[in-house]
Amino acid sequence: MIELLHSYPIEIMNMDIINTIHLTKEEIQKELERGLTKFTFDFIFIRHGKIKDDIFKINEDSLLKFYEKNKKDYIKKPTCSLEYVYIPKLPSKEDTTAVLETQRKLRI
Repeated sequence: MIELLHSYPIEIMNMDIINTIHLTKEEIQKELERGLTKFTFDFIFIRHGKIKDDIFKINEDSLLKFYEKNKKDYIKKPTCSLEYVYIPKLPSKEDTTAVLETQRKLRI
């Protein structure tokens, strides 16, 4: 009996909540469809090796038109700049030996 008395305010609150919720038939239908829908997609992925190349006829004009229409998608900002490069070239041990040997022979 005491449990019933304690649960009574909760039951009244639950009834108040249920009575304040108003759903249209469309909202109920939409929620039901959303709950029953497993997958939605706009495309199917097919590996490129599964489709023969000769199915598609792409000529230079259509390729150029596509590029011109979508040019902004192919423009990339530079990621770095290079003003100059200095790579010192030092003679190898063999080069130095050859030059010294040539100088020695010329002195003789």
